[in-house]
Amino acid sequence: MSQVAKDLGKGEVFKHVNKLLSKFAHPTALSIVWNGEQAEDRLKQKFYDLGMRISEGTLQMLSTRE
Repeated sequence: MSQVAKDLGKGEVFKHVNKLLSKFAHPTALSIVWNGEQAEDRLKQKFYDLGMRISEGTLQMLSTRE
């Protein structure tokens, strides 16, 4: 996937998004770094922000393809 992202000119974005989303699949590391409610609040905010950016980018891409 990393190579495909690079071939599409999205390598840098993939690197950062992949790192963040891997924490969603394996949040144990973040729960050690951040404790209790602080970790939960930060994770929620990070995933919300990421979701908003991805959805905005998707809508922009779709609107330019028409």
